[in-house]
Amino acid sequence: MKIVISENIKRLRTEKGISQEKLAEHMGVTVQAVSKWENGLSCPDISLMPELGEFFGVTVDFLLTGRESVIQPACGLPDDGRLRIVQAMGNKILTQNEYDGKLVIKLQMPSPTEQPSLNVDIWSGCTIEGDVNGNIQCGDGVICGNVGGGVSCGDGVNCGNVGGGVSAGDGVNCGNVGGSVTAGDDIHCGDIGANASAGGDIECAVIHGNVQSCEGDIDCTEIQGDVRCEGDITINKDRPDRKSIFDNGFFNKK
Repeated sequence: MKIVISENIKRLRTEKGISQEKLAEHMGVTVQAVSKWENGLSCPDISLMPELGEFFGVTVDFLLTGRESVIQPACGLPDDGRLRIVQAMGNKILTQNEYDGKLVIKLQMPSPTEQPSLNVDIWSGCTIEGDVNGNIQCGDGVICGNVGGGVSCGDGVNCGNVGGGVSAGDGVNCGNVGGSVTAGDDIHCGDIGANASAGGDIECAVIHGNVQSCEGDIDCTEIQGDVRCEGDITINKDRPDRKSIFDNGFFNKK
């Protein structure tokens, strides 16, 4: 049992991104005590187990056996006045951290087999390591891999391919987008499946809909719909199959 506890404490501490000194300070023990826990030389006092589990967001059973899920009810948070950063799926807490300006917190993304379609709601900004199969709604900016659904953010969007549309308060840098793209600044992407609107420049491959507005320049391969643009328009004709917007769309330059 000591081996299981030692492995779990070390793994949970590493995942939380804190040092042995930080854990020792929180638990009111010495660094040497934490080191002995993690090396299997001793176990935490039984009176410390509930607080240790609460600190890591797991149950005592999980600390002892490693077999129980780390997810716990949201109502399990103590009303102690501490500022916490919480990641939750529905009403279940995945992780919780006390505020630390130097601590980088990774978003706890479940694997696709555990959650085939997952919508992510982020109140501020976030960097997501990996893909998101559902939608992303973000109060600030987001950096991530591919997104199966759409993305709506108050700041910039930097990601891979997006299955749905993208709406951003700042610039958009991504791969192919299945729907429309609306950005407060520049758009840099692959194909756009529907319409495009930008507060800055648009640089992309094929736009399959209209350019509803562009405050800067456009540099793309093909535009299949109508265009409204404040700046210059460049159509890349390096390949013969690339068409000009003047061949199949209505052009309106103010």
